[in-house]
Order: sequence, then C-alpha cells, then structure tokens
Amino acid sequence: MKRLLTPIFFLASAVAAFGQFSDDFNDGNFDGWDGNTASFIVNGTNQLQLQGDCAAGGTNYLSVAAPTSDTATWEFWVDLTFDPSSSNLTRIYLQSSNADLTASLNGYFIRIGEDGTTDAVKLFRQDGTTTTTILSGISGEMATSPTARIKVVRSTSGNWELFVDPTGGFSYTSEGTVNDATYTVGNYFGFYCKYTSTRCTQFYFDDVNPPPHRSTQIMTLLFFYLLSLFLHRNSMHISMKISQWVLQKQHRIIP
Repeated sequence: MKRLLTPIFFLASAVAAFGQFSDDFNDGNFDGWDGNTASFIVNGTNQLQLQGDCAAGGTNYLSVAAPTSDTATWEFWVDLTFDPSSSNLTRIYLQSSNADLTASLNGYFIRIGEDGTTDAVKLFRQDGTTTTTILSGISGEMATSPTARIKVVRSTSGNWELFVDPTGGFSYTSEGTVNDATYTVGNYFGFYCKYTSTRCTQFYFDDVNPPPHRSTQIMTLLFFYLLSLFLHRNSMHISMKISQWVLQKQHRIIP
C-alpha cells in the first residue's frame, strides 16, 4: 500500500504544480511574473496597470511561465485609454520561446495598435525578430480607446480562430480563422507595452487565462489511474480482513 501511495501523492503534487495558470490579480499582486516588474502595479480595481517611464516613454513587458502545446485556448481583457498608434501599442504574447519579450523569440502574439483609424485585433507570428500578420480582425474596431475581451483558439492541426468582444464583456464574435502550424510549443505568456511619455500609465490588463500544457492532462489521467488501482487493491484488502474476521468469529462459536 505504501509503495502505491507514494506515486499517487507525487502525481497529485505534480498535477497541482503544472495545472492551468490564471490570474485575475484580485490578490493585489502579480507574483510569478517576470520582466520589468518595477514598471507595473496592480491598481485599486485589481487590474494590472503599466507604470512606465513618464519622462521618456519606452517599452516594458511582463511574462509568466505558461507552457502550451497542441490544442489551446487563451483569454484576456485589455483596456487602452487612448487611441493606439505606431508609438503606443500593446502585444499580448500567447506563446513565446523566450521569457524576454523584447528579445529574439519564436511564437505568436496579438497586437493592438500601429494602424491608426484602421486598428484591429491582429494575430502575428514572430520568427526571431521578424513579425508577420497571419490574421486580422475587424478594421477600425480598436481605433478609439479600445476596451476588449479577446479569446484565441488553436487546434492540434494549427487552425486558429480569433474571437473578440469589443465592449470588454463575454459576447464573443468570431473575427476570422487561419491555419499556421509553424510553432506548436510555447513556454511563456506575457504583455508588452510600447508607449510615449504621455501614455505611460494608460495600459490595463486583466482576467488572464492561458491554457494548460498537454502534460498536465497526461499527469491527471495517470493520477486517476493510480488512484483507481489504490482504491481497488485497498477494497480487496478490506474485504479479506472482513472475511478473516467472520471466519474467526464462526470458529469461536463452533462447540
């Protein structure tokens, strides 16, 4: 029994450690995130907010370990209290091979900003330092102080679908599909903000829900398989003890 309990407890711990990451910042912090941590706060309404360089502007990011592969769904909320442009924009990295979102990396990100009056939610692939648009949402939808909730779904075969609620709610509308299976594995999720001095605090993020790694599903199945073995063997052991007790009682009452 002890030999079986050991792997069960180990797998239970592993499943908990590698379970799905999410963060609504209601705990008042962003523990576990790395990058330019001094340039972000959790504000009074429990949203992640940029607190950048208000003298010179710049580029700041936060990333968090969130391994992904195969089928995946990402969801998050974003609010920009200005009209985005090529000087003031955000990238939300769905999956990145590098924790440093300003460095060379392979992966995919959502971009809001750069196109002026035709701004849309766009999905990009990044190859090293080269970025390529692979899917565009509704033109102009993100042009004016956008608040949006965004969901991106990818299938095992590399089919991507973009869903957007431009009011920030949960009434998603599909804004397009595309197939791209260049990168099936990622290691990090994160937020990237490029801004001028006048927009240094006007980026807000919330309700982060990137997907679990496939290994989490595998470990969960293994955990329940071992648990079922344990319960089965334990029930047999109990049944044997009861049978032995009954036989002993019967033996004692026989004259």
